[in-house]
Order: sequence, then C-alpha cells, then structure tokens
Amino acid sequence: MQRDNPPKLAEGHALYADKEYAKAVVCYREALAQQFDVKAWYNLAYALVQLGEYAEAITEYEKIVADNEACLSCWENLAYCYTQVEAYQQAIVIYERLANLQPELGRWYHYIGRMYFYLQEYDQAIGYFEQAIARDPDEVVNMAMLGRSLDLAGRSSQGVAWSKKALALDKDCLPAYYHLSSWYYRQGDYVQALPYYQELLRLVPDDVVALVDMGYVLMRLGHLEEGLSAYQEALRLEPTNTQALNNIGYYYTHPRVNQVAQALSYYEKSFALDPNNVPAMAGLAWCYNEEGNHPQAIALYQRALSIEPENINVIFHLANSLRDSEEYTEAIPYFQQVLASDDADDEMKELARSNVGNCYYNLERYDEAIAYYQQAIAIDAEYFYALYNLARLYKELGRYREAIDYYERALAVEPEDVDILYSLGWVLYRDQSFDASVETYHQLISLDPKHLDGLNMLGILYAMAMRYDEAIAYYQRALAVDPQYRYALHNLAGTYYRLGRYTEAIIYLERLLAIDPDDSEAQRLLAECQILLKK
Repeated sequence: MQRDNPPKLAEGHALYADKEYAKAVVCYREALAQQFDVKAWYNLAYALVQLGEYAEAITEYEKIVADNEACLSCWENLAYCYTQVEAYQQAIVIYERLANLQPELGRWYHYIGRMYFYLQEYDQAIGYFEQAIARDPDEVVNMAMLGRSLDLAGRSSQGVAWSKKALALDKDCLPAYYHLSSWYYRQGDYVQALPYYQELLRLVPDDVVALVDMGYVLMRLGHLEEGLSAYQEALRLEPTNTQALNNIGYYYTHPRVNQVAQALSYYEKSFALDPNNVPAMAGLAWCYNEEGNHPQAIALYQRALSIEPENINVIFHLANSLRDSEEYTEAIPYFQQVLASDDADDEMKELARSNVGNCYYNLERYDEAIAYYQQAIAIDAEYFYALYNLARLYKELGRYREAIDYYERALAVEPEDVDILYSLGWVLYRDQSFDASVETYHQLISLDPKHLDGLNMLGILYAMAMRYDEAIAYYQRALAVDPQYRYALHNLAGTYYRLGRYTEAIIYLERLLAIDPDDSEAQRLLAECQILLKK
C-alpha cells in the first residue's frame, strides 16, 4: 500500500480551511483510502457535521473515540450528531460522561437538560438546568430553558418568571422569546404575545414558525393586513408551508375580507401538498359550503373526521353543512357531539344548542325544539338567537302570549332590530293588543321610515280603529317607497271601498291588476265598485 499522499492531503486541508467541506470530504476519503492521517480523519468527521451528514459523521466519530477516548471535543461532536438525528438517549450517555470528567462545567448539564427537554421528560430537564445555573449563575440560556421546562411541567408562573429574568439580563436571549411568545399564545393573551414574537423575529427574521404564529396573533387582534403580510413572508421563505397557506385561506374567509374564491385557491394549494391535511380539508369544505356545494363540503368534512375523529371544529362545521343541506336528522347527532365535548368553547356550544333546536323545528318536532331553545336561554338569558327562534316558534304555533314574551326579551338584547320589532308588532296585533302593536310599529318606522311591511301594518291598525285618514296616509307612504307594493295597493283600495270612495278604489284596484291580472279578489272588488258607481 502506498504510504504517503501529501498532495491530496494538502488539497483536503486547504479546502477544509476555506470551508469547502463537500470537496474536502472527497479529498480526505481519497487520501485516507491510501494512507492513514489523524488530522484528515478528524477533519473529515467535522466536515460531515458541517454538511449535515450526521449519520456518516456518527460512524466516523464512533471510530475516533474508540481509538482516542481522551478526545473530549470528539465526544462532544458525537453527542451533537446524536442530537441531530434525535438519538437523545445516546447523547445523554455521552454528556453524562463529559459531566463526570468536567463536573465544574455548566454546559454539560445544560446539554443533558436539553436532551430531557426534547424527550419531554421535563422534571428531569428541570434538575439539570438547575445544576447548570448553579455552575453558571449568569447564563441566560439556562434560565430560559429552565423557564420553558417549568412551564411544560405545569409550573407556569415559575417558568415565566425565569424567562423574564433571562430577558432582564440579556434582551437578546432567544430561548426566552421562544418561551414567552408561545406561552402567551397558548394562554390566548395575544396582546402580550405580540411584542415577544416581534423581538424574536428581530433576532431570527427567517423563522417560519414564528412568522406563522405571529400572523395568527395579528389576525386575532384584528390586524388582518399585518397578519397576511406575516403569512406571505413565511411563504416566501418556505413556499410549501401548508400552515401558512391554510392561514392565508382563513384570512380570505374573514367577514371583513370575504373573498371565498381566493380562500379556495390557497386551501387547494395546501391540500395538493398534503392530501391528509385536515385544516386544508376543513377550509375547502367551508368554501364549498359557502358556494352552496353542500355535498362536496359534507364529503370533505367526513374525510377530515376519518383522520381526526375528535376534531371538534370539523364536527361542528359538518353539522352546519348537513343543516344547510336540510339533512336535519343527520345534523342533530353532530351538534349533540359538540354539546358533549370538553373541547368546544361556550360560544360553539351555544350555537350548537340553538341549531339542534332549529333542526327539530324544521323537522316539526316542536316540543324538542322548544326544549333546546329553553336550555340555551337557561345558560345565557340574553342569547339572542335562542330568544328569537323560540319567539318565532311560539308565533307559528299561535301561542302569541309566549311569543310576545320572548320577542320582548330578544328586543331588550337588540333594541334596534327591525325584524324583531315587526314580528313583535304582528303578534301583539294577533293577540288583540292593538295599542301596543301601534306603538311597536311606530318604533320600527322611527328606525326605518321606508319599512314597507311596517307602514302597511300601521295602515291596517288605524283602519281597524276607524282612523281612516291615518290609515290612508300610511298606505300612501308605503306606495311612495314602492308603487307596486301589492299589500298597500290592496289595503288602500279596500279602505276607499269601505268609505264609499269607489272612484279612488278603482284607481288602486286597476294598478293592482296591472301587476297581477289573475288576482281574483281584486277582480271581484273592481267589478263591485264599477256597479256601485253606476247606481
């Protein structure tokens, strides 16, 4: 075997010095195949680390430490490689060996703590980070990692305090920003989370995960355009990031934006990248449902549930799609799953409870509908939709006294809701509470002076009270808004007929018949007016 190859070794060393690691590896392998050289061997292993070829580096370092157990830097590099391939237990063994050899150095305890942190053995991690701090009291990274470990071990207040202490000593302590931003994010305290994300991204502007999380925080705070910018920057850095694609899709579904076609395009891109991507499926399904394509929406929600059977948001939206497609019997069990789930928040449960009532209402199972509406109101006495739906149901059942009570309660929650005012006026009229009905319709007209049905009902009520001039005035106000409003034409003609003003009655009946020539009642009344005029 040839015993020297100095030119190839020299070339390898030069490339290594210039950080041309890939070329250096080739040279070193060629040289080492011809002759052994310790420096080349060590440099080869380190170059593999720099190239991210950790498995090959591990092979070389395992041979190196077997040959030279005293090389502590080689042991450290081997442990680092184990960390990169997530072989944390093997890394712990090496770091413990190094800690036994150099017990005064805090960094070995820090690394052991990190390994246990990655293994999610937080109590173990806490002990080692505390030992690291005992050796290096001013090392802020140890403080921040202790803070994160305490937090994840359920000792959040202590953990937050340690990370804040780290930042008080070093405003550029990156692990502290990671911890505090994510902690406030998890608490839903987005106001507090935002500045930590901003500082984190000042230090690492290309952190895609932080960009996506900050985008979500900004969206939740109502800063929609800034949130979109964060997501777009994340996509610029990582065009295949499905979470950023999904969140941009969500941006376009926001009520203030409401661009379903745009949302659909982003969800489709995300779904194409990962066909098992549940948020993309759910987003696509929502868009299809908005477009009225309920079967496609339902199919996608069901597919998403086959992957994540307990996903409460998917369950809730599947129930909504089934309801929208008038599959009420099928929707009810899904809404009931929401009601039974600990993962559903109060708002979602409130909506689910009301929607079960709506489904029973549409199935004409009125007693069950009433029971669910009343459950919703028992939990939240001012829940508008349950109050409104219960009032509407009692109205349709002819139970006007009960309808009045719930319409009045709904009106107390939304005092300027003209639909509620109109319905309340109508049930008061049917209950023969005429004065109260008139007062209610005047309230409606004060809010919406062009409300056709409200103007018409005032005309009816004044005609019933034989206050015909006022009745005529309200019918004419309605016709000034819409000259073809049939109810006002019919009622105004009828009022003139009762007053014996047949010529005026004929004018409005002819206008009515010009709109609907087949109106038999108008035909009959017109013929009668014409006969009476001839007498």
